[in-house]
Amino acid sequence: MRIKVKKEWGQSLVKANLDTMPQIESPEVIANIARNLLNSEDDLGQSQEHFWVFGLTTRNRIKAIWLVGLGGMDSCPIDPKIVFRAALLHGCTGILVVHNHPAGSIDPSTEDHNLTQRLNDGAKLLGIRLLDHIIIGNGTADQFSFRGADLIS
Repeated sequence: MRIKVKKEWGQSLVKANLDTMPQIESPEVIANIARNLLNSEDDLGQSQEHFWVFGLTTRNRIKAIWLVGLGGMDSCPIDPKIVFRAALLHGCTGILVVHNHPAGSIDPSTEDHNLTQRLNDGAKLLGIRLLDHIIIGNGTADQFSFRGADLIS
């Protein structure tokens, strides 16, 4: 898989070569890509919470990946407008969002639940599919899927 990184709107943008990107069929595929992105960071970077948006085609192939939030060790404020702006401007028909918990726990916080509800509501309003919100824990192979837990309709 080849990915290219550049800057846009002050945020990191990973532009995917669509021919080499897998079709998204499970949360594990996205979680593994997010772990690879996180592991490319130095130790200080890995100790921070990251929030990525995966922009998808109609066939659920990754079109691009945006880092839309970089927080501290236990939080990362996210503005839903930023999440949807890049997806709309790049013609994505669906999104997946992923963030990490530096402490390793994959249990969603109250803030994670609230943000997922806001993103789900926004996606419906804009006609964009929110396929999932996935949490990965640093240092683990585990992930939590809001769709898998029936928390996204």
